Amino acid sequence: MRDGEIICYDESGRPLGDHLALARALQEEEQARREAEARAVAEEQARREAEARAVAEEQARREAEARAVAEEQARREAEARAMEAETRATAEQRARAAAEARVRELEEALRRTQQNL
Repeated sequence: MRDGEIICYDESGRPLGDHLALARALQEEEQARREAEARAVAEEQARREAEARAVAEEQARREAEARAVAEEQARREAEARAMEAETRATAEQRARAAAEARVRELEEALRRTQQNL
């Protein structure tokens, strides 16, 4: 005790200083530790949310790629069907023209036959 105050000493015999100041320093240190832990928790939560967003974005990208592939496949199939339809239409037109030409030939042959009778 000195000048009416209690003095505490550390293990090496040095005075520890003002007890109230030490208590305040310890409280401030504890508060700083709690704040640091809270920031660490918040940062971990933010990291997890960012990872979740990245996973969701990757999934969305894969789904978009799959849709693009499916759309390209559908476009190719539609083009193939259109070409098949055009080929059939051309073949039908040629067959019709050939049939009409044959009908004209037969009609002409019938007329000649009737004229010879």
